[in-house]
Amino acid sequence: MKLTITRTSMGDQGTPGRAVLDVGVAAFCSLELPWRGNAHEISCIPAGVYDAAWLYSEHFGRNVYHLLNVPNRTTIEIHKFNWAGDAALGWVSNSEGCIGLGQQLGKMAPPPDVPSGEPHEPQLALLYSLIALTDFHRLTQGQPLTVVMQWADGANPEGN
Repeated sequence: MKLTITRTSMGDQGTPGRAVLDVGVAAFCSLELPWRGNAHEISCIPAGVYDAAWLYSEHFGRNVYHLLNVPNRTTIEIHKFNWAGDAALGWVSNSEGCIGLGQQLGKMAPPPDVPSGEPHEPQLALLYSLIALTDFHRLTQGQPLTVVMQWADGANPEGN
């Protein structure tokens, strides 16, 4: 089973993409942190082909998909979340380097209880993430995955 995630752009509010599962030809939206040189907890991961396994997550207390053998990174999971902005620049993030799936992308204002405690302007967000992830898990049934992470033409921030 293969999941191909094509990142369509990259900005300080996150890295949106399209995630296509070859089973049932299911498509989802994806969101990751901006590219920050593969830095731990603040960057999306490098483009490449990764194995993913259905493993227990200490953070979530249940099984989720974990990408294996990501260079210089650990605990890269596929899970639900809304925001993946660059926190150092004031954007909200629910991600520490993981991949989120949703039914669509849009703009959404984070709640006032974000770490700053201040109202925040709407930012790029994954919408209907729980619904998408539930569908993704129904289709994959915990089976091993090959995950292809790639950039759309012209979207690679490193120019490759």
